[in-house]
Amino acid sequence: MEPLPEPDFRRVFDETPAPLLLLTPDLVIVRANRARLEATATTLEGTVGRGLFEVFPMNPDDPGADGLVNLHRSLTLARETRRPHTMAVQKYDIPMPDGTFEERFWSPRNVPVLDEHGEVVLLLHRSDDITGYVHARDEARATAELSERLRERAERVEHDLFDRTRELEQLVAHLGRATARAELLAGVTSELTSTLDGEEAVGRLATLVVPLLADWCIVSLVTDERRPGARALRDVGSWHAEEAMRPVVAEYAATRLQVLQPGSLLDTALSTGRPQVQPARALDYLTSVLPPGRARDLVTELAPESLLTLPLRARGRTLGALMLANGPARSPLTPEETATAADIAGRAGLALDNARLYRQQRELAEALQRSLLTEPAQPDHLEVVVRYTPAAETARVGGDWYDSFVQPGGTTVLTIGDVLGHDTDAAAAMAQVRSLLRGIAVAGARGAPPRHHPGPRGLV
Repeated sequence: MEPLPEPDFRRVFDETPAPLLLLTPDLVIVRANRARLEATATTLEGTVGRGLFEVFPMNPDDPGADGLVNLHRSLTLARETRRPHTMAVQKYDIPMPDGTFEERFWSPRNVPVLDEHGEVVLLLHRSDDITGYVHARDEARATAELSERLRERAERVEHDLFDRTRELEQLVAHLGRATARAELLAGVTSELTSTLDGEEAVGRLATLVVPLLADWCIVSLVTDERRPGARALRDVGSWHAEEAMRPVVAEYAATRLQVLQPGSLLDTALSTGRPQVQPARALDYLTSVLPPGRARDLVTELAPESLLTLPLRARGRTLGALMLANGPARSPLTPEETATAADIAGRAGLALDNARLYRQQRELAEALQRSLLTEPAQPDHLEVVVRYTPAAETARVGGDWYDSFVQPGGTTVLTIGDVLGHDTDAAAAMAQVRSLLRGIAVAGARGAPPRHHPGPRGLV
């Protein structure tokens, strides 16, 4: 199956047939789609960056106009409660380019757009122009000749308005979730690649996934992944959406490992390398697998309703686990959220294994280099002292070397060299050049002294 194309949400917004406005929380216009511009005879250049009620003031010739007040109240309610708000039909006349006002009736709906922390970043204002419907209804009522056909049409219009409002709300929610997930994955990737210390990077995961994916989270690492069947763990990160509960999560993370039961979700995730889900009644499950004690008391206080435990794996190794927990006020993770969490766990596992391989390579290269930097010769007439200090952490391994030895004729030779690079290749090249130089010095002890000899990889 070929990958689906990435949607252009700006184009989706602009082409939506319903009139839409994007506002800042302070009610400044950020964007208007084509349907809104056409319905109000306005342009992007004349509206974006200006206040909503500056662009759309009340009709001064209509003393009973209250659309502005009602709309302001609805937008404020949506912003403060962080919940959508649907208004009753509003009369809100629109200023025309010639300075006159045109009578309009609207069916408004205001939807807050939240960021990953639950804060309102935008307000989406949808207002369908139902002027024709209102005129037809009023005319029919005035003449008392509303037919069954018109009643059915009116009901269809009202149902259609309601259905389209719900569809738009779902679309906005989906777009908001998709954007938040993309930002989360980008943030996780940035954190995991910001340091060569894989443990430090993975320990930050808890603060990244809460509260977007979970109410609270714990990140654990296997202490010795080389031992088959090893279950010794240690926690490197925990977080709770509520500040007061963060010490509780941290203490629970520490105490639960002391009573980890075989067959538990965590143990099974580590054993099988597959995610483990407890979609409901997670507290009952945990109290059943934890013996009486501090860990059970703490998890009772945390009161999880659903759990998702994901192994951190890479190259066939299970290196740790990521546990996400949600309380009863929050629904279990959706398939999309679960896929995002699995993606994060995969990236974390790869970061851990890359750090392990890098550490092993550095240790091997450093051991090789140190083994070649032997104690200097100590002839009777000289005292030779050496000190080797890398200029920077990144230069701990490489092609720098020194040597001191006595030729057969009694001459003491001191050498200092550098092969370009800071890896095992540089260290290996350094060993070759060091041996070569010793051979030249010994072979030439009875003749001319060693001359400049260009060696591999930039010897000087």
